[in-house]
Parts: sequence; structure tokens; C-alpha cells
Amino acid sequence: MDHISAVGAADVLDRPSILGGQSAAVSGGQGVTGALPVRILSTSENLFHEGDPKTQLHKIAAGLIGVYRPRLGRVDEIIEFAFPGDVLGLGYLDHQIHSARALVTTHVECFPLASLADLMQHDVRAKHRHADAVQREFAYRRDLLTSVNRRNPIGRVAAFLLAISDFNAEEGHDPGIVSDAMKCGVVAEWLKLGLDDLQRALVELEKRNLIAPSTGRGIRLLDLERLKVLAGGGAS
Repeated sequence: MDHISAVGAADVLDRPSILGGQSAAVSGGQGVTGALPVRILSTSENLFHEGDPKTQLHKIAAGLIGVYRPRLGRVDEIIEFAFPGDVLGLGYLDHQIHSARALVTTHVECFPLASLADLMQHDVRAKHRHADAVQREFAYRRDLLTSVNRRNPIGRVAAFLLAISDFNAEEGHDPGIVSDAMKCGVVAEWLKLGLDDLQRALVELEKRNLIAPSTGRGIRLLDLERLKVLAGGGAS
């Protein structure tokens, strides 16, 4: 807890309402149906832990939440501070990728996950935070899937294609199509591959009948299960 409290303390000094017990967001859920009872967290109490399933959206009514990544034997990595009006629990994955802890006594309004669309419609700030959360979770998913394929370019590319597929499914797009909107140079840099290695990996995946050019623009994923095996470090 001391690590979280110390890092970035200056960021909250100009926000006295956080400690004053006044709710800056009690009416922030206006227009959103299905609000659940307000949850009150004591100082140092966790709102959620890394790996917990997402069961609710959390809107800070009063107080301060530190979002962090626990690191064994090292100082926790601070991701962000959530202030009154901020919403946590956003993104497209079904579990939390970070932990969140109250740094002072904090009041949290809870909403069902199904209320996300309504919440974003009435809260531009929540809409922007959701976009940021999706980007963080996409990077997390990509890194997780590629971690076992550091020396295996084909598995690394397979993991990347699966991450795009998961993202597309969440956004309501065809999970079997990966658009060519992302340039090869950008993908290669993300995956820490040379362009030649990226091209060879794509050719090999096509030879194995795992991918094919789509009738439009991009790549069609032909066998998600076999791609998952490759991404997990196996052979397919």
C-alpha cells in the first residue's frame, strides 16, 4: 500500500474534493438503468484484484482509487489513479488485468456490465476511458499470447492474429477476418520481428491452411483452434 500512496501523490494534491467526502459523481449515473447499491471501501481495501472476473462496472462517487500491477518482490507498478467520476471495469476482456485499491475512504457506484452502452451514451468521459481500456487490454492480450513464442515467429504471428480476432468479436465484427488496415511495418514492430520474418510466417501459415487472403481486403482465419495451438507454443 505504501508504494501506491507514495507514487504520484502530487497528482492528487490539487483535488481537495477527493478527501472531503463530497460525491463528485453521485448523479453521474443519470440516465443509466440498473444501478446497484453504493459500495464503501475503507483505506487500503481492494475494489478488485488482477485476474478477478468482471462482474460490474465501478464509478467513483467520492474518494481515490489506485490501479496497479502487482510485481513480486518489487514495487507495485502504478497504472493510473481513478478520481470521482471515473469508471473502472471497462474493456473487452472478461477478467481484470490490474488490481485496484482505495487510497482513502472511497464510495463506488456499481452498475451491471450490461449498462455499458447506456453509461457511455450519457458520459463522454466513460466512453474515452473505455477506448483506453480496450487498447490496454489488447496490448496485454498480445503480450500474454506472444510470451511463449519469443523464439517462434510463426507462433508469435498466430498469437497476434488471435488477439485481433478476439478484439473484432468484442466489437461486433467478423472474428474470422483480420483487416489489412494495419501495415506490415507496424505489425512487425509490435511483434519485434523483421519484415522478412513476418512475411515468412504468414506464408507458412497459409501453407498450413490456417489463413488465406480474404475476398475483400485482409486475411481470413481458417482454423482458430489450430492457431491457438500454435500460439500456445505447440505444433499444428
